[in-house]
Amino acid sequence: MPVSRTSALDRPDATTAVPPLPHEADRRHRLTVMRRWATGTLAAVTLLWLAMVLAQPSGEWAPYVLAALEASMVGALADWFAVVALFRRPLGLPIPHTAIVVARKEQFGRTLATFFRENFLSGPAVRERVRASGAVVRASAWLADPEHARTLVRNVLGRGASVLDTTADGLSDFMVRETRALVAGAPVAPMSAALVRAASSSPTLDDVIDAVSIAVRRGLRDHAPDLEAIFTGERPWWLPEGVQHRLFERLVSRAVVTLHDVERDRSHPARAQVREWLAALADRLEHDPDLAARLRRLQRAVVEDPRFDETTARLFNRALDRLRAELCTPGSPIEQRIVDAVTDLARRVGDDPAIHVRIEASIEATVDRAMAMFGGDVDALVTGTISHWDAARTAEQLELLLGPDLQYIRINGAVVGGLAGLAIHALGQAIG
Repeated sequence: MPVSRTSALDRPDATTAVPPLPHEADRRHRLTVMRRWATGTLAAVTLLWLAMVLAQPSGEWAPYVLAALEASMVGALADWFAVVALFRRPLGLPIPHTAIVVARKEQFGRTLATFFRENFLSGPAVRERVRASGAVVRASAWLADPEHARTLVRNVLGRGASVLDTTADGLSDFMVRETRALVAGAPVAPMSAALVRAASSSPTLDDVIDAVSIAVRRGLRDHAPDLEAIFTGERPWWLPEGVQHRLFERLVSRAVVTLHDVERDRSHPARAQVREWLAALADRLEHDPDLAARLRRLQRAVVEDPRFDETTARLFNRALDRLRAELCTPGSPIEQRIVDAVTDLARRVGDDPAIHVRIEASIEATVDRAMAMFGGDVDALVTGTISHWDAARTAEQLELLLGPDLQYIRINGAVVGGLAGLAIHALGQAIG
């Protein structure tokens, strides 16, 4: 019984590891250092505040310093809570609206998918990037160099040869099936009638008649003894052999003369008779049901003959071998023709700004069509991938990515809080 194989993303309850960040160990070390600085700032402010409380200095400056230290502690603690609440529950307490990354992972995935699709995979965004980078001009200039074009074409042809190697058997079977179906379904009688009628009215028929006349005359001359042996072998017993010989020579001579006259005279009645015979045959092919039925039977016999498949496969494989040899041979005629076409097209593109605009518009339209068809798949890919990440591991990776900068918020909270406390206390003293 076959075993069903499914990936982790195919199982709704499965989670997968978040891709590791580059230089994760370095990021973890930097986060640890910044945490120590931020925590050290809070500890230093707290120790100074405690020292002030215990010492209780009597100077006029003491209340200002004490207010600044208290506000600094509050600011540092508040920012510590805010930073920690993004990734985990502070002190493990089930405080509402904490561990935001873990709780909002699904929403984060949907938002990221929409942002990615609308800002990176939209037609206008791609077109603007292509236009700003001059990609069309640079690509056409690169391909206008025959060596560059040859490198590209050589790689493409090499891949094509590899594809032919791996799909040759399948292609051969496909071609045999399609050829058999094509021949079996072809309307033989109408097609034959059209071909014969075209031949009867074609000026080149005279050249065909000339070629046939020459071939028949040559055959009569070269094989006269063999033909005479066949002819005299059937003579009646009462006909003398000499008479039979002279009769055969007379018939051959007359046939040769007639054929020669046909060759020399393009208006010879025999030519008109051939055209009339072909026209009559075309009419029969079009209107004679018995002849059409015989052709259909012949058609079925040809298609059902095992030699048909063998011959078709042999012809296709021979053509495939020739094509493969061309693809694998550097400097082959097909390679040179493609290189010439690519360089010529690249030069025309490079010299015509209007073509640049059309290509950029085509890129935009293609991206828009692709997103209209597959935009949902892109969203599903991003959201599905993120939804199957382990939530805790996701929070940890994001903290490694953003945490060092967020620790500066804690330090800034202590500084800004202290300054705000000092200002508020001074304002209160001024008002009071």
